[in-house]
Amino acid sequence: MLKTGSSIVEEKASNVVPRTFDTYMAVIENAPGSEMFKNAYADVDGVKEDITDNGDLSCAFFVSSVLVIFGFIREVHITVASTVKDMENCGWFDTEDPKPGDVVVWGVEHSGDQKHKHIGFFLGDGRAVSNSKYERRLKDHSLEMAGRDIERILTSDRSRAK
Repeated sequence: MLKTGSSIVEEKASNVVPRTFDTYMAVIENAPGSEMFKNAYADVDGVKEDITDNGDLSCAFFVSSVLVIFGFIREVHITVASTVKDMENCGWFDTEDPKPGDVVVWGVEHSGDQKHKHIGFFLGDGRAVSNSKYERRLKDHSLEMAGRDIERILTSDRSRAK
């Protein structure tokens, strides 16, 4: 939920109503090119490690962080599975009629001995925003990612335009 607190905003208008969905979509649409979610650190067996592998595994970190900013889920996550679980616990559900701002989960991609799902935001018109493991930054791309099927698309009444 957005709250106003700027004296500039308050001086210019007497009735300020945050447009949460519009701001949510602006954050998503402005994300491509950003490396903001490239790194997340944790102590692993007492050693500091970048658990997103320098941007290779940053998709859930990006999606969950945006959802937390707007109060749509409770915690920031590093894995797709924990992000989806938090989403479901917060009232997100599957949809077959995706709208901009909905969350797309793509199926497993085999990468060496690892298997990873992928997560991002639906923009509309067959487009999505997610982390590119090749460019190691956020990217606007086709909803149809090469070699990956869409496993599910999740929505929430709170994440849709009013």
